[in-house]
Amino acid sequence: MTQGKLNDCDILIIGAGPVGLTSAAELIRQGITNFQIIDQRLEPEIKSTGTAINPPTLEVFEPFGIVPELMNYGCQGDELQIQNESPILNFSFKSEFKKYSKYPVCLGVEQWFTERTLNNYLLQNQHAIIRGIKIVDFKDLKEYVKVDYVHVNDTDQIVYQIKVKYVIAADGAKSSTRKRLGIKYEGVSNTRTSAVAHFEAEPIEMPDKTQLVSFHQQGGYFLLKMPKGYATCIPLLESEEQEWMSDELDSHGNRIPLPIADDYFEKLFAKRGLKVKVKNVIWKAHFRPNNRVASSYSNQNRIFLVGDAVHSSDPMAGLGLNYGVQDAANLTWKIAFVVKGLARHSILDSYENEMKPYGELVVKSGISSGINALPVSPTHDFIRSHYLKFAGDCKLATKGILSLYNMDKQYNSKLTRFEPGPCKIQRLQYQFTTKLEAGQKFPSSLFHHLTDSKSFVETSGFKLLLFNVKDQVDKIEQIKGVTFTQVINKFETELFEQCGVLGNCILLIRPDNFVGLRSHSLDMSIVSDYMNAL
Repeated sequence: MTQGKLNDCDILIIGAGPVGLTSAAELIRQGITNFQIIDQRLEPEIKSTGTAINPPTLEVFEPFGIVPELMNYGCQGDELQIQNESPILNFSFKSEFKKYSKYPVCLGVEQWFTERTLNNYLLQNQHAIIRGIKIVDFKDLKEYVKVDYVHVNDTDQIVYQIKVKYVIAADGAKSSTRKRLGIKYEGVSNTRTSAVAHFEAEPIEMPDKTQLVSFHQQGGYFLLKMPKGYATCIPLLESEEQEWMSDELDSHGNRIPLPIADDYFEKLFAKRGLKVKVKNVIWKAHFRPNNRVASSYSNQNRIFLVGDAVHSSDPMAGLGLNYGVQDAANLTWKIAFVVKGLARHSILDSYENEMKPYGELVVKSGISSGINALPVSPTHDFIRSHYLKFAGDCKLATKGILSLYNMDKQYNSKLTRFEPGPCKIQRLQYQFTTKLEAGQKFPSSLFHHLTDSKSFVETSGFKLLLFNVKDQVDKIEQIKGVTFTQVINKFETELFEQCGVLGNCILLIRPDNFVGLRSHSLDMSIVSDYMNAL
């Protein structure tokens, strides 16, 4: 544990969970050293929340070199199965995700392990979490933020002050930063509470390497295999939760949940049609899930919110940590570019424009998952089961799952630009061609077709792929912010086909691997104009 006095710095990260640690790791990748990451907790929490890691999150982690450790430790899930008394829908991560990602799995891993792995990356790069720091006030003075803080174990509570250029607040669903800014956290709390747990048990009858979501008539649950045992989320029925509620009320006027006895989990599963013999509960919690999204992702200047500070959802959806890491990946490179003088401050406006629609999506998913996990009538159960089976058969479910897992994400902001080129015939052809569009992610499944995929992944700047365009490459390489260039020749047919390239094409790919610019024009000044406009 590192404790000490803070110093003035370029960037202050509040919160050392996976999202805050991802922000810190990306700053290191961007060559930013003048930052500090703080946490109010004196020691890291050993807990098993945030257990499911999806492909886009693994792709964010790849430049840090930590994916092999996570993959070797974690439990790799190849399939999602939705069932009631029997299987209704089977979704294969391996077959459906392989087009988009080199990691077509859902990884079961405890949050404490993810945090430890990210923290080791920071330590290897001479950065440590400064613990025991509580922010008591801040003031955005346009050119910098004045931050007041105390040491939590200081009995005199002496207030210290620093100046920082930017604040990234990853301080959770109860974010004190969000509250100080007066930003509303809009949405609803679930009517029912949920029990979550990480437990060891005798082998459970479920398909190997599978995430299991049950919408049983008597209530649902989520079950995920872990390196050690299983992780679960069980929305409780009213009769069940009343046994485990205190008489105290929370700020919304709801009774505060009490810890659930270890042996009660067997009864919860049994009522939902699953026989489980629990041997040991490693970690557990009982709480009322929120489905909320912040009205704003920043104070419109120098203080930004990420992760649960801007969106929270029912853990039945299993997506919260992943969406938070995506927030950090989207925001942090932009702040780094501003600090390095490679972009204007106004680029930061694109963070909320690009990410808030996905924050709203995960909240809607959380509400839907929570509702579907409640008990229903036989008629409702019949309709739901047949609809899910129909959706699976006609690929409606595939499209929905791809969206929820952020596999087909597409941004639409001032950082996404398309230049169709002068050829009218080619323009017409492209209207009927499936292609990689501006704002979509360059699939990691295509990395191996690049001559130096390692450099492509690790480079901190923009990446330029030139299809059949060889002229003026030297000039392109001299543009500030562009750190990787490759000419793609016609024999690389897979790249041409997957990117939907029919002739000449320029793809300018952002540090987060989303396509910033797609151009069919041979005018190389378009790339310079794009970078100069950042």
